[in-house]
Amino acid sequence: MVLQSGVDALVLSIVPGDIGRPTKRLEKATVRDGNCRWENPGLSKASAVGE
Repeated sequence: MVLQSGVDALVLSIVPGDIGRPTKRLEKATVRDGNCRWENPGLSKASAVGE
């Protein structure tokens, strides 16, 4: 959910700390009423590891 007003699009990039560059980038999503909608969502599995 996007909480800032005036935002009409969002691009999401996944950047692993050990690689330092994007390994996955989703195309621009439209934002309506704070919700993001991707035309072709990129489905992949990711896990976060805390320190």
